[in-house]
Amino acid sequence: MKQTPFYAEKGGQVGDTGSIEIGGKTVEILDTKLNAGGVYLHKVAKNSIPAPLVGEDAVLNVNLKRRAAIERHHSATHVLHWALRKVLGEHVHQAGSFVNEERLRFDFSHFEAPSSEQLREIERLANGKILENRSVKWFEVPFNEKPKNCLAFFGDKYGAVVRVIDMDGFHAELCGGTHVSALGEIGMIKIVAENAIAAGTRRLEALAGEAAFEYANKMEREIAEATSRLSCKPEEISAKLEKLMALKSELEREIKSLKKANAGKEAEELASDIIESNGTSWIVKTVSAENTNELRELAVQISKSAGKENLAILLGANINGKGSILSLCSEGAIKNGAKAGDIIRNAAGLMGGKGGGKPDFAMGGGNAQMLEKAFGEFKNSLK
Repeated sequence: MKQTPFYAEKGGQVGDTGSIEIGGKTVEILDTKLNAGGVYLHKVAKNSIPAPLVGEDAVLNVNLKRRAAIERHHSATHVLHWALRKVLGEHVHQAGSFVNEERLRFDFSHFEAPSSEQLREIERLANGKILENRSVKWFEVPFNEKPKNCLAFFGDKYGAVVRVIDMDGFHAELCGGTHVSALGEIGMIKIVAENAIAAGTRRLEALAGEAAFEYANKMEREIAEATSRLSCKPEEISAKLEKLMALKSELEREIKSLKKANAGKEAEELASDIIESNGTSWIVKTVSAENTNELRELAVQISKSAGKENLAILLGANINGKGSILSLCSEGAIKNGAKAGDIIRNAAGLMGGKGGGKPDFAMGGGNAQMLEKAFGEFKNSLK
């Protein structure tokens, strides 16, 4: 159709939803688009409208609650644009946006990340204008007759006639979207994220109206939960967390020290279980390790504890459900033909996996369930 009360998606603002009463039936409108020919398209569920209905009267009902939430977020982008330019500088201009009933996204030109203090000031200024409840007006004028204070950026494409959004004189900008009539309708603005999306372009994400209120409520509930679990007041959370982080670091150091001591004892025990084969001393064991670094450190400690010149080590562990294996060979063992890379390829093959490396050190992996059987077969091959 050529005319509709529904806003069609454009300029970053999503299309309206609602319903249409036609042919004695009420049908849900899921979205509104504007095609290249200037025709408004209303998206409905497939086969939901009885046909044919040419010439029938239709009553279109916009979802006004959703539209109002979208308008709050759209007007909020303009207020934030003004605040960004006030705090960061007049070089800031819009580089893209997205507005729906739940949130807003505003992309802008800037050369570095705003500080947390700057973001707080941007939010404070924006909400200050909302508290002033400044009026919002819109009107169409020829592009050459737009107000002098109206933002229009060089390089952007505009038609012969443009639509101006004027926020009581403090901020005017070209925009074709829908807006609140007074800034107080926005309720509040809460910035929830800011990051870089390209060189010289950053993205601000924020909430307005009921969405901002719900976000504040959610944060309040989480703070209440934190204070309850930490047994402290809200203003004491930071100090309490600092103490807990310090305690965590101290405990981690103690655990690391204990692990090292236990690993040393384990290495001594493992180093005593040696298989002699063709002039080479072999240690082939499955052990417990949380990661491959622990497995490697254990192999080094075994090597030191064993005190053998012709030592070849093969260790395996189930690490996060994966059979990880590692081999370490001394110079004497290598001269006798025991090479770590070959050992790993052989053992990994028995586990349905693969691996390899240098003659003195190699790693690999395979099916953890086949680890014990593979190591048993490897031991038998040495006898």
